Amino acid sequence: MKVNFWKDKTVLLTGHTGFKGSWLSILLHHFGANVIGVSLEPNKDSSLFSQAEVNKLCNHNICDIRDLGKLQEIVCNTKIDIVFHLAAQSLVRKSYMEPIETFDVNVNGTANILELIAGLEHIRVGIFATTDKVYQNLESGIPFRETDRLGGHDPYSSSKAASELVIDSYCKSFFTSRDIAISSVRAGNVIGGGDWSRDRILPDAVRAWDANKSVKIRSPNSIRPWQHVLDCLYGYMLLAEKLWDDRLLQGPYNFGPTKGDNLNVLEIIQHAAKIYETDKVTVETGNFPHEAGFLSLDVTKAHKILNYIPKWNALEAIHRSARWYKDFSQGFDALGLCKKDIQEHQASK
Repeated sequence: MKVNFWKDKTVLLTGHTGFKGSWLSILLHHFGANVIGVSLEPNKDSSLFSQAEVNKLCNHNICDIRDLGKLQEIVCNTKIDIVFHLAAQSLVRKSYMEPIETFDVNVNGTANILELIAGLEHIRVGIFATTDKVYQNLESGIPFRETDRLGGHDPYSSSKAASELVIDSYCKSFFTSRDIAISSVRAGNVIGGGDWSRDRILPDAVRAWDANKSVKIRSPNSIRPWQHVLDCLYGYMLLAEKLWDDRLLQGPYNFGPTKGDNLNVLEIIQHAAKIYETDKVTVETGNFPHEAGFLSLDVTKAHKILNYIPKWNALEAIHRSARWYKDFSQGFDALGLCKKDIQEHQASK
Protein backbone atom coordinates (compact mmCIF):
# COMPACT_ATOMS: atom_id res chain seq x y z
CA MET A 1 0.00 0.00 0.00
CA LYS A 2 1.14 3.55 -0.77
CA VAL A 3 2.49 5.67 2.05
CA ASN A 4 0.08 8.51 2.87
CA PHE A 5 -2.45 7.53 0.17
CA TRP A 6 -5.32 7.55 2.66
CA LYS A 7 -4.31 10.71 4.49
CA ASP A 8 -7.17 13.26 4.30
CA LYS A 9 -9.20 11.11 1.88
CA THR A 10 -12.92 11.23 2.69
CA VAL A 11 -14.35 7.71 2.78
CA LEU A 12 -18.01 6.76 3.00
CA LEU A 13 -18.27 3.40 4.77
CA THR A 14 -21.58 1.58 5.05
CA GLY A 15 -21.90 -1.08 7.73
CA HIS A 16 -19.28 0.63 9.90
CA THR A 17 -20.88 -0.68 13.11
CA GLY A 18 -20.44 -4.31 12.03
CA PHE A 19 -17.45 -6.56 12.62
CA LYS A 20 -15.57 -5.89 9.37
CA GLY A 21 -16.84 -2.32 9.27
CA SER A 22 -15.46 -1.58 12.74
CA TRP A 23 -12.07 -2.99 11.80
CA LEU A 24 -12.06 -1.01 8.54
CA SER A 25 -13.01 2.18 10.42
CA ILE A 26 -10.05 1.64 12.75
CA LEU A 27 -7.73 0.91 9.82
CA LEU A 28 -8.81 3.93 7.78
CA HIS A 29 -8.46 6.21 10.81
CA HIS A 30 -5.03 4.69 11.45
CA PHE A 31 -3.94 5.68 7.93
CA GLY A 32 -5.33 9.22 8.22
CA ALA A 33 -8.64 8.99 6.34
CA ASN A 34 -11.79 10.89 7.27
CA VAL A 35 -14.50 8.24 7.69
CA ILE A 36 -18.22 8.91 7.29
CA GLY A 37 -19.98 5.85 8.64
CA VAL A 38 -23.53 4.81 7.76
CA SER A 39 -25.10 1.82 9.47
CA LEU A 40 -27.77 0.47 11.78
CA GLU A 41 -27.36 0.81 15.53
CA PRO A 42 -24.72 -1.53 16.95
CA ASN A 43 -25.43 -4.01 19.68
CA LYS A 44 -24.26 -1.98 22.66
CA ASP A 45 -23.68 -5.06 24.84
CA SER A 46 -21.63 -7.12 22.41
CA SER A 47 -20.13 -5.33 19.43
CA LEU A 48 -16.59 -4.35 18.54
CA PHE A 49 -17.92 -0.93 17.53
CA SER A 50 -19.09 -0.25 21.08
CA GLN A 51 -16.25 -2.04 22.85
CA ALA A 52 -13.55 -0.14 20.90
CA GLU A 53 -15.53 3.14 20.88
CA VAL A 54 -15.21 3.35 17.11
CA ASN A 55 -17.74 6.21 17.10
CA LYS A 56 -14.86 8.44 18.26
CA LEU A 57 -12.86 7.58 15.14
CA CYS A 58 -15.47 8.49 12.52
CA ASN A 59 -18.47 10.62 11.61
CA HIS A 60 -21.08 8.22 12.97
CA ASN A 61 -24.50 8.12 11.30
CA ILE A 62 -27.40 5.76 11.97
CA CYS A 63 -29.24 5.06 8.73
CA ASP A 64 -30.84 2.09 6.99
CA ILE A 65 -29.26 1.76 3.54
CA ARG A 66 -32.76 1.19 2.12
CA ASP A 67 -33.54 4.87 2.89
CA LEU A 68 -32.00 6.61 -0.14
CA GLY A 69 -33.31 10.03 0.87
CA LYS A 70 -31.56 9.94 4.25
CA LEU A 71 -28.37 8.63 2.64
CA GLN A 72 -28.38 11.61 0.31
CA GLU A 73 -28.92 13.98 3.23
CA ILE A 74 -25.89 12.53 5.06
CA VAL A 75 -23.47 13.07 2.17
CA CYS A 76 -25.01 16.35 1.01
CA ASN A 77 -22.29 19.01 0.50
CA THR A 78 -19.55 16.48 1.33
CA LYS A 79 -16.78 15.60 -1.11
CA ILE A 80 -16.65 11.80 -1.03
CA ASP A 81 -13.50 10.28 -2.56
CA ILE A 82 -14.05 6.55 -1.98
CA VAL A 83 -16.99 4.37 -0.95
CA PHE A 84 -16.76 1.01 0.83
CA HIS A 85 -20.14 -0.72 0.90
CA LEU A 86 -20.11 -3.40 3.61
CA ALA A 87 -23.65 -3.08 5.04
CA ALA A 88 -25.63 -6.29 4.56
CA GLN A 89 -27.69 -9.04 6.12
CA SER A 90 -24.71 -11.39 6.23
CA LEU A 91 -25.85 -14.55 8.02
CA VAL A 92 -26.83 -17.69 6.10
CA ARG A 93 -29.07 -19.22 8.76
CA LYS A 94 -30.83 -15.91 9.43
CA SER A 95 -31.55 -15.65 5.69
CA TYR A 96 -33.65 -18.84 5.92
CA MET A 97 -35.74 -17.24 8.67
CA GLU A 98 -35.95 -13.77 7.09
CA PRO A 99 -35.58 -14.23 3.31
CA ILE A 100 -37.54 -11.14 2.23
CA GLU A 101 -35.54 -8.80 4.46
CA THR A 102 -32.31 -10.47 3.30
CA PHE A 103 -33.11 -9.82 -0.38
CA ASP A 104 -34.35 -6.31 0.40
CA VAL A 105 -31.20 -5.27 2.28
CA ASN A 106 -28.66 -7.00 0.06
CA VAL A 107 -30.17 -6.24 -3.36
CA ASN A 108 -32.16 -3.03 -2.96
CA GLY A 109 -29.67 -1.69 -0.44
CA THR A 110 -26.84 -2.21 -2.92
CA ALA A 111 -28.86 -0.48 -5.65
CA ASN A 112 -29.34 2.50 -3.32
CA ILE A 113 -25.61 2.85 -2.72
CA LEU A 114 -24.95 2.70 -6.47
CA GLU A 115 -27.64 5.34 -7.04
CA LEU A 116 -26.03 7.45 -4.32
CA ILE A 117 -22.66 7.14 -6.04
CA ALA A 118 -24.21 8.14 -9.36
CA GLY A 119 -25.12 11.47 -7.78
CA LEU A 120 -21.71 12.17 -6.23
CA GLU A 121 -19.59 14.61 -8.19
CA HIS A 122 -16.09 13.85 -6.89
CA ILE A 123 -16.29 10.10 -6.24
CA ARG A 124 -13.45 8.08 -7.79
CA VAL A 125 -13.76 4.54 -6.38
CA GLY A 126 -16.49 2.27 -5.07
CA ILE A 127 -15.74 -1.09 -3.39
CA PHE A 128 -18.73 -3.42 -2.86
CA ALA A 129 -18.28 -6.36 -0.50
CA THR A 130 -20.19 -9.49 -1.51
CA THR A 131 -19.05 -13.01 -0.56
CA ASP A 132 -17.37 -16.23 -1.67
CA LYS A 133 -20.88 -17.72 -1.67
CA VAL A 134 -21.98 -15.84 -4.83
CA TYR A 135 -20.78 -18.72 -7.01
CA GLN A 136 -22.91 -21.63 -8.20
CA ASN A 137 -21.50 -24.34 -5.97
CA LEU A 138 -21.56 -27.85 -7.45
CA GLU A 139 -19.18 -29.13 -4.74
CA SER A 140 -16.54 -29.90 -7.38
CA GLY A 141 -13.59 -29.28 -5.07
CA ILE A 142 -12.19 -26.68 -7.48
CA PRO A 143 -11.52 -23.15 -6.17
CA PHE A 144 -13.82 -20.53 -7.65
CA ARG A 145 -12.51 -17.93 -10.11
CA GLU A 146 -14.07 -14.55 -10.81
CA THR A 147 -15.26 -15.76 -14.22
CA ASP A 148 -17.24 -18.71 -12.79
CA ARG A 149 -21.02 -18.77 -12.93
CA LEU A 150 -22.93 -17.01 -10.16
CA GLY A 151 -25.57 -18.84 -8.17
CA GLY A 152 -26.61 -19.33 -4.56
CA HIS A 153 -28.68 -22.01 -2.84
CA ASP A 154 -29.75 -20.16 0.31
CA PRO A 155 -31.35 -16.67 0.35
CA TYR A 156 -28.17 -15.01 1.62
CA SER A 157 -25.96 -16.45 -1.13
CA SER A 158 -28.58 -15.82 -3.79
CA SER A 159 -29.15 -12.23 -2.67
CA LYS A 160 -25.43 -11.53 -2.85
CA ALA A 161 -25.21 -13.07 -6.33
CA ALA A 162 -28.14 -10.87 -7.36
CA SER A 163 -26.34 -7.81 -5.97
CA GLU A 164 -23.40 -8.64 -8.25
CA LEU A 165 -25.76 -8.34 -11.24
CA VAL A 166 -27.01 -4.98 -9.95
CA ILE A 167 -23.42 -3.74 -9.64
CA ASP A 168 -22.58 -4.89 -13.15
CA SER A 169 -25.73 -3.26 -14.54
CA TYR A 170 -24.98 0.13 -12.96
CA CYS A 171 -21.40 0.04 -14.21
CA LYS A 172 -22.52 -0.62 -17.78
CA SER A 173 -25.55 1.66 -17.71
CA PHE A 174 -24.39 4.73 -15.80
CA PHE A 175 -20.65 4.80 -15.14
CA THR A 176 -19.01 4.07 -18.52
CA SER A 177 -18.63 7.76 -19.36
CA ARG A 178 -17.45 8.85 -15.91
CA ASP A 179 -14.10 8.50 -14.20
CA ILE A 180 -15.46 6.15 -11.54
CA ALA A 181 -14.07 2.66 -10.85
CA ILE A 182 -16.40 0.09 -9.27
CA SER A 183 -15.36 -3.36 -8.03
CA SER A 184 -17.05 -6.14 -6.09
CA VAL A 185 -14.88 -8.00 -3.60
CA ARG A 186 -15.61 -11.64 -2.78
CA ALA A 187 -13.97 -12.68 0.46
CA GLY A 188 -13.90 -16.00 2.24
CA ASN A 189 -14.73 -16.73 5.87
CA VAL A 190 -13.23 -13.76 7.66
CA ILE A 191 -12.20 -14.20 11.28
CA GLY A 192 -10.66 -11.92 13.87
CA GLY A 193 -11.18 -10.53 17.33
CA GLY A 194 -14.39 -8.67 18.05
CA ASP A 195 -16.88 -10.63 15.93
CA TRP A 196 -19.86 -11.39 18.17
CA SER A 197 -22.35 -12.49 15.48
CA ARG A 198 -24.57 -15.51 16.12
CA ASP A 199 -24.08 -18.70 14.10
CA ARG A 200 -20.43 -18.01 13.37
CA ILE A 201 -18.02 -20.63 14.55
CA LEU A 202 -15.48 -18.58 16.50
CA PRO A 203 -17.88 -16.20 18.28
CA ASP A 204 -20.10 -19.17 19.21
CA ALA A 205 -17.06 -20.98 20.59
CA VAL A 206 -15.87 -18.00 22.60
CA ARG A 207 -19.30 -17.45 24.15
CA ALA A 208 -19.49 -21.11 25.13
CA TRP A 209 -15.95 -21.33 26.52
CA ASP A 210 -16.23 -18.07 28.45
CA ALA A 211 -19.32 -19.62 30.11
CA ASN A 212 -17.41 -22.88 30.72
CA LYS A 213 -19.67 -24.73 28.28
CA SER A 214 -19.02 -26.91 25.25
CA VAL A 215 -19.29 -25.31 21.82
CA LYS A 216 -21.61 -27.17 19.44
CA ILE A 217 -20.49 -27.45 15.81
CA ARG A 218 -22.75 -28.58 12.96
CA SER A 219 -20.50 -29.47 10.02
CA PRO A 220 -17.06 -30.57 11.23
CA ASN A 221 -15.80 -31.53 7.76
CA SER A 222 -16.95 -28.40 5.91
CA ILE A 223 -14.03 -26.57 4.29
CA ARG A 224 -13.89 -22.79 4.07
CA PRO A 225 -11.28 -20.22 2.92
CA TRP A 226 -10.51 -18.88 6.41
CA GLN A 227 -8.75 -15.52 6.48
CA HIS A 228 -7.87 -12.92 9.10
CA VAL A 229 -9.91 -9.74 8.84
CA LEU A 230 -6.77 -7.63 8.36
CA ASP A 231 -5.68 -9.62 5.31
CA CYS A 232 -9.16 -9.24 3.85
CA LEU A 233 -9.37 -5.49 4.47
CA TYR A 234 -5.79 -4.99 3.33
CA GLY A 235 -6.93 -6.44 -0.01
CA TYR A 236 -9.94 -4.09 -0.17
CA MET A 237 -7.78 -1.04 0.52
CA LEU A 238 -5.05 -2.12 -1.88
CA LEU A 239 -7.64 -2.53 -4.64
CA ALA A 240 -9.07 0.93 -3.93
CA GLU A 241 -5.60 2.44 -4.29
CA LYS A 242 -5.03 0.71 -7.63
CA LEU A 243 -8.45 1.72 -8.97
CA TRP A 244 -7.79 5.34 -8.02
CA ASP A 245 -5.07 5.43 -10.67
CA ASP A 246 -6.50 2.97 -13.19
CA ARG A 247 -10.25 2.45 -13.53
CA LEU A 248 -9.64 -0.21 -16.20
CA LEU A 249 -8.72 -2.58 -13.36
CA GLN A 250 -12.31 -2.53 -12.07
CA GLY A 251 -14.40 -5.68 -11.83
CA PRO A 252 -14.80 -8.54 -9.34
CA TYR A 253 -11.89 -9.75 -7.19
CA ASN A 254 -11.55 -12.77 -4.91
CA PHE A 255 -9.75 -12.26 -1.60
CA GLY A 256 -8.84 -15.28 0.46
CA PRO A 257 -5.95 -17.47 1.59
CA THR A 258 -3.29 -18.78 -0.74
CA LYS A 259 -3.81 -22.05 -2.60
CA GLY A 260 -4.08 -25.10 -0.35
CA ASP A 261 -4.55 -23.10 2.85
CA ASN A 262 -8.05 -24.38 3.55
CA LEU A 263 -9.02 -25.95 6.87
CA ASN A 264 -12.24 -27.64 7.90
CA VAL A 265 -14.45 -26.50 10.76
CA LEU A 266 -13.15 -29.12 13.20
CA GLU A 267 -9.52 -28.19 12.55
CA ILE A 268 -10.29 -24.53 13.13
CA ILE A 269 -12.14 -25.12 16.38
CA GLN A 270 -9.53 -27.55 17.71
CA HIS A 271 -6.78 -25.02 17.15
CA ALA A 272 -8.80 -22.28 18.85
CA ALA A 273 -9.51 -24.64 21.75
CA LYS A 274 -5.76 -25.04 22.33
CA ILE A 275 -5.41 -21.27 22.74
CA TYR A 276 -8.31 -21.30 25.20
CA GLU A 277 -6.85 -24.38 26.94
CA THR A 278 -10.13 -26.29 26.70
CA ASP A 279 -11.45 -29.46 25.08
CA LYS A 280 -15.14 -28.49 25.25
CA VAL A 281 -16.22 -29.24 21.66
CA THR A 282 -19.38 -31.16 20.71
CA VAL A 283 -20.38 -32.23 17.20
CA GLU A 284 -24.14 -31.84 16.70
CA THR A 285 -26.22 -34.18 14.57
CA GLY A 286 -29.61 -33.58 13.02
CA ASN A 287 -31.31 -31.93 10.07
CA PHE A 288 -29.98 -28.44 9.47
CA PRO A 289 -30.61 -25.93 6.64
CA HIS A 290 -28.38 -26.49 3.63
CA GLU A 291 -24.89 -25.02 3.77
CA ALA A 292 -22.10 -25.67 1.28
CA GLY A 293 -19.65 -28.42 2.18
CA PHE A 294 -16.71 -27.01 0.22
CA LEU A 295 -15.78 -23.42 -0.54
CA SER A 296 -12.43 -22.28 -1.86
CA LEU A 297 -11.32 -19.19 -3.76
CA ASP A 298 -8.74 -18.80 -6.50
CA VAL A 299 -6.97 -15.50 -5.74
CA THR A 300 -4.69 -15.56 -8.78
CA LYS A 301 -6.25 -12.39 -10.23
CA ALA A 302 -5.61 -10.35 -7.07
CA HIS A 303 -2.09 -11.73 -6.88
CA LYS A 304 -1.21 -10.92 -10.49
CA ILE A 305 -2.89 -7.53 -10.81
CA LEU A 306 -2.55 -6.18 -7.28
CA ASN A 307 0.45 -8.16 -6.04
CA TYR A 308 -1.83 -9.24 -3.20
CA ILE A 309 -0.47 -11.92 -0.88
CA PRO A 310 -2.06 -12.62 2.52
CA LYS A 311 0.43 -12.15 5.35
CA TRP A 312 -1.12 -14.61 7.82
CA ASN A 313 -2.10 -18.17 6.93
CA ALA A 314 -5.23 -19.84 8.32
CA LEU A 315 -3.54 -21.23 11.44
CA GLU A 316 -1.97 -17.86 12.22
CA ALA A 317 -5.33 -16.18 11.65
CA ILE A 318 -7.16 -18.46 14.07
CA HIS A 319 -4.33 -18.21 16.61
CA ARG A 320 -4.41 -14.40 16.60
CA SER A 321 -8.21 -14.31 16.64
CA ALA A 322 -8.50 -16.66 19.61
CA ARG A 323 -5.72 -14.77 21.39
CA TRP A 324 -7.64 -11.49 20.89
CA TYR A 325 -10.78 -12.95 22.48
CA LYS A 326 -8.89 -14.47 25.38
CA ASP A 327 -7.01 -11.24 26.09
CA PHE A 328 -10.24 -9.24 25.90
CA SER A 329 -11.95 -11.62 28.34
CA GLN A 330 -9.05 -10.99 30.72
CA GLY A 331 -9.63 -7.23 30.68
CA PHE A 332 -7.47 -5.91 27.85
CA ASP A 333 -8.73 -2.88 25.92
CA ALA A 334 -10.52 -3.75 22.65
CA LEU A 335 -9.13 -0.85 20.62
CA GLY A 336 -5.66 -1.50 21.98
CA LEU A 337 -5.87 -5.15 20.92
CA CYS A 338 -6.96 -4.09 17.40
CA LYS A 339 -4.13 -1.58 17.12
CA LYS A 340 -1.66 -4.22 18.28
CA ASP A 341 -2.85 -6.60 15.53
CA ILE A 342 -2.63 -3.79 12.94
CA GLN A 343 0.94 -2.95 13.93
CA GLU A 344 2.00 -6.59 13.86
CA HIS A 345 0.26 -7.15 10.53
CA GLN A 346 2.10 -4.18 9.03
CA ALA A 347 5.38 -5.54 10.34
CA SER A 348 4.77 -9.05 8.95
CA LYS A 349 6.31 -10.10 5.65
